[in-house]
Amino acid sequence: MASNKGKQPAPKLDQGPDDQLLFDDKELDRIFNQEASLVQREQEVVRVLAAFKLNPYDILDLDHMPGANAQIELSDSTKRKNLDETLQDARMLVLREVGLPRDAPDDHELLRPPKMRDPDLRERVRRKAKEIIIDDELRKRRLQKMTMIAEGAEAKRQEDALAERKRKAEEKERWEETREDRVHDWRNFNKKKKKTRKGPEVLG
Repeated sequence: MASNKGKQPAPKLDQGPDDQLLFDDKELDRIFNQEASLVQREQEVVRVLAAFKLNPYDILDLDHMPGANAQIELSDSTKRKNLDETLQDARMLVLREVGLPRDAPDDHELLRPPKMRDPDLRERVRRKAKEIIIDDELRKRRLQKMTMIAEGAEAKRQEDALAERKRKAEEKERWEETREDRVHDWRNFNKKKKKTRKGPEVLG
């Protein structure tokens, strides 16, 4: 067995005030919680973005290379009609913001530089269309959630009604099962009552 003689203990590292602050438990907890919160927020943003279908025209971006998903969406006449209506509504809202009627031409002086600065009309319409699509999706999801809540409440009501009917049926069954015992007890009670009333006759 090797001897420990001659070996010096490992030098202790001095922890200055900065080191103590770095390894403070409360500070570490705060940092970890903050990091976890940031990760959760980032995951929530990713989840929300993934929940929405992008504007097919935005994906297709007619001035650049086409996207397969956009082409699939646009091949559906119903979806294309809905999208066209959304873009028309978006354009109308953008025109209203600058004080123009919905039938104002794209080359109107208020829609061209220097009257309209960046972003240009096309970009503003695309942004507004995306807002409309997201608002519609959120409204649809809220309606679905309310429907699910209502359906859950109705299911709970039916479940409670079924439980109540079952409870009453069990009570009726127990009542019927104890009928003979109640009749027997009632007869015994009447017999005792008659005996008490009969008693010895008193001579006058």
